[in-house]
Amino acid sequence: MAKGFDMKHTKVQRKTHSLMVIAVVSFCFLFSIENSFAQSFPKASPESVGLSSERLDRVDALFESYMADDRMAGAVIAIARDGKLAHFQTIGGMDMQDTQPMRGDAIFRMASMTKPITSTAVLMLYEEGHFQLEDPVSWYIPELAGMTAESEEDEPNREMSIRDLLMHTSGLPGNGQDPEHNEIWRNLDLTLQEQVAELGQESLAYSPGTDWRYSEATNVLGYFIEVLSGKPFNVFLSERVFGPLGMVDTDFFVPQYKAHRLPAVYGGTREGVTEELWVEPRESELRMPKAPRGTGGLFSTAHDYLRFSQMLLNGGELDGVRLLSPKTVELMVADHLPSHMNLPGDYGNPLCRIIEVGICQVTNNTIDSLGGYGFGLGVRVRTSLSESQFLGSVGEYGWAGAYGTYFFIDPEEDLVAMFLVQLRSSGFFPIFRQFNNVVYQSIVN
Repeated sequence: MAKGFDMKHTKVQRKTHSLMVIAVVSFCFLFSIENSFAQSFPKASPESVGLSSERLDRVDALFESYMADDRMAGAVIAIARDGKLAHFQTIGGMDMQDTQPMRGDAIFRMASMTKPITSTAVLMLYEEGHFQLEDPVSWYIPELAGMTAESEEDEPNREMSIRDLLMHTSGLPGNGQDPEHNEIWRNLDLTLQEQVAELGQESLAYSPGTDWRYSEATNVLGYFIEVLSGKPFNVFLSERVFGPLGMVDTDFFVPQYKAHRLPAVYGGTREGVTEELWVEPRESELRMPKAPRGTGGLFSTAHDYLRFSQMLLNGGELDGVRLLSPKTVELMVADHLPSHMNLPGDYGNPLCRIIEVGICQVTNNTIDSLGGYGFGLGVRVRTSLSESQFLGSVGEYGWAGAYGTYFFIDPEEDLVAMFLVQLRSSGFFPIFRQFNNVVYQSIVN
């Protein structure tokens, strides 16, 4: 018996050992794939692409000053020119206790930097002939047919269009303006379809096409993608965007084995103080949500988002993978904001009232708008250098996120620049336009 047991036990050990070897080899294989993708962006010295190494030191010094003042924990900075990564820097730590240095492969909560990706996916379907931009949304989502405004004065003279959803002129209330609208998207027990059905029971805030209000419209676009593609929104993005571009760390949740790569989250205040929000990953961040949010919900890395950004700068193509045609990207990044459209006084410039997005600076505890921008199909677009009052180019476009992530693309300078931090309400600091200035001043050729 003992011998038989030993033989059986030995077989079990061998089988277990074999499975462990397979698991380790598989993990190493996946790890090597991920790192090869992450490191595949071509690199160059700053001087070889017309940047000054000495002046780029000012970029790092800007973030070091914020960390010295205990305003942020850590940051990842990426600057690429002429299709090459000229500056990639990790500064500070994963938290303010400096338990570990900031990682180059840190996974950030991208918040509203999800929107340009969702908008890109919509335009991919547009290219395939599934819809026209001026089509009423209700043609594809009947649940939104017949939505009316509460005020008779604002009674819609037409239905919201797909273009309205892309450029935030849909009639939906601005972020934070209507608690009932907000509650729909916060209900994590609902699917995207159920959320849209709930939305259809609410009122519009204004007539579509007559105002610009930064809203949850991009969530509706996520469901729109599901309707047209016949696939869950997250699956469509995975198959058609993330996979082809090699964005291996981008998704609507973070797998448990990657959770250690999530930095701690902090929040800024009007008084210039930074407060801890949470350090350990939340349970909800480690599982796929029932309703992935097109307006904000993706997790990503600097390497991944750099690949997405470079694809746009290249006119829709990267490393032989084409998502959009150059003419479609041209349409996306054109200013679609009508010249006659008067934004409400509490919104000021269309860029200023984006929730915690830093196109505003803080002066005497008030947020002052910066002009010189319009809006495209999912991105802000600079229309005037003199009105914007900071360095850059007309035609520069990009976006930012509520947790302190920020990127811009400049076709004239063949430039992509971004920084990723986890600092909610970072718009209370002038970090965004400071970053613009220190990046642009590094261009010497």
